[in-house]
Amino acid sequence: MSWIEDSITDYYKWLRERAKVRTDETTGWSVMSTPFLGAYNDPLETYLRKNGDEIEMSDDGVTFENLNQLGVNISRSAKRKEWVDYILRNYGVSLEDNELRTVATIENFSQKKHGLLCAMLEISEMEVLAQNNVAT
Repeated sequence: MSWIEDSITDYYKWLRERAKVRTDETTGWSVMSTPFLGAYNDPLETYLRKNGDEIEMSDDGVTFENLNQLGVNISRSAKRKEWVDYILRNYGVSLEDNELRTVATIENFSQKKHGLLCAMLEISEMEVLAQNNVAT
């Protein structure tokens, strides 16, 4: 194996070791904690539930809640709303009641899960637009 193949193997191992799943048997929802960090330097978590052949995925509204707590209000700016819409379209994610959501199948689970995480990360980066960071 080359050094890059070894590095890829190490990355997958690092990712797998830090991905933790807990399931609430009464609701059927599972929470998957990832090694990727959010606005408060805490692990990003996604919520998953299998419903027939579909897998519902959500951020449980945490991404926008964190932005609100940091003073970033997306709805007050047409440009911010436009940017969020662009991110959502780019990753195939929808916004329902300030909750990022997507639906996957077994076949496209990895891609949809990755898209949701990327959308969460990109939208979270809008924290730089908090009032204490932006003059106008």
